[in-house]
Amino acid sequence: MNIQYTINNNDIITSINDDFIKFGKENSGDCFVPETWIGVKLLDSIHDRQTQLLHTLLLQRARISQKTITYRYRCD
Repeated sequence: MNIQYTINNNDIITSINDDFIKFGKENSGDCFVPETWIGVKLLDSIHDRQTQLLHTLLLQRARISQKTITYRYRCD
């Protein structure tokens, strides 16, 4: 699965891909509404502090290097 999302300069989610939607539906069933993710601040959607820190560091790296960051993340 290749979950992808796009954020703007304010870390607001602006788009999600089909794998993101598939993952959401597999984990939340009919409660998952893809449209509700657009406009959400990325870090507000991440509950634990360690994962927030990881994403903050990755965002800093991407912005400094001006490159897309891809990483494997185990979600279990």
